[in-house]
Amino acid sequence: MKKAQFEKAQDELERIYAIYPKYPNLHYYKGLMYSNMGNYKLAAEEYATELKNNDMSVSALIALGKTQIQMGDPKAALTHLAKAMGLQPANAEAKLNAALANHRLKNYAGAIALFQAAIQIDSGNPILYKRMGECYRDMGDLIAARGAFQKYLQMEPDASDKAEIERYL
Repeated sequence: MKKAQFEKAQDELERIYAIYPKYPNLHYYKGLMYSNMGNYKLAAEEYATELKNNDMSVSALIALGKTQIQMGDPKAALTHLAKAMGLQPANAEAKLNAALANHRLKNYAGAIALFQAAIQIDSGNPILYKRMGECYRDMGDLIAARGAFQKYLQMEPDASDKAEIERYL
């Protein structure tokens, strides 16, 4: 999968499936492959199958939530992301994706709280500041957005979207 040789990856996963259909994370990896290919519907199905086999898989819960956000269903995503946060309260990725889902649902206060909680866990992640700045911008708080965007550019001085972000400074 890392080399984008999806057919070979599919063959290897199918061989494992033929021997042991409930192999831990097998459907999770198939979901990742489909997600990398841009087929979010099949990816969501694979993640859901993984969760039927292991409903406590935090990585599958987060991946399904991310995929549902990509497919335009942030409300359904929050169900899985909330469960992931319950299982692993210190997981910054779960909080980031839950914040993105809340942002899409225009629940800006909830999104900001989740972004801040994720930053408490992973303060070195510049994407958290960028996404939080976008949320502040969308809710009309340009001063707070400016602060978050400045922190993002401070951490990522060569960001590919630097010119776009600098418009808000």
